[in-house]
Amino acid sequence: MQNLSSQIPFTQPGPRYRVVLENVASGASIEIASFFWERFNPFSSWSGSLTCEVPTNVPPATYRVVAIFDAQDGDRTNDRAVFGTIDVE
Repeated sequence: MQNLSSQIPFTQPGPRYRVVLENVASGASIEIASFFWERFNPFSSWSGSLTCEVPTNVPPATYRVVAIFDAQDGDRTNDRAVFGTIDVE
């Protein structure tokens, strides 16, 4: 994760990402997690591992695992990252 913007320092509140499961067939989404940084200064970066559990009440289907940027910025073209798909049985 990188903040390559010199225009958006994200001092308070920091950027937030929602992790959702998107049903491949219907497009319906279910939020399963969120994460944020209090500060994410220009040209800074973060890397690491995140673990999310699929809630037991998620209906069986194939889902995209997606992180969605939940803050204001000037470039909406890269506010979403698809990590892959999972099958919930």
